[in-house]
Amino acid sequence: MSDSELATRYNYDSFVPEQFAPWMRFDTSPPHYHDRDETLVLISGRLRATVDNEVAELNPGDALLIPAGAIHQLANAGDQPAEWLIMSALPVRFFRPDGEELFPGWAR
Repeated sequence: MSDSELATRYNYDSFVPEQFAPWMRFDTSPPHYHDRDETLVLISGRLRATVDNEVAELNPGDALLIPAGAIHQLANAGDQPAEWLIMSALPVRFFRPDGEELFPGWAR
């Protein structure tokens, strides 16, 4: 199924694939939050998600709903690349915990 077919079927505007590999310079996201709910589905690898100070270890096939406004951070939890799909309504905005808005390329 294509991204546009998934978006139509599940009423999402954005499907963003992301990856953290252990050998990458950045294998952890900075703590941040969004103005929209975000759903993350882990495709491969292992991922540690901290959402409002609660930690979850994700394995392939696991899904996580991150509510709008929840401060969260993602980290590769294994020795292989972790790949996941993020679904969120557009436009999604990205903020540091102090409220400063950031403009990552994937959010455009």
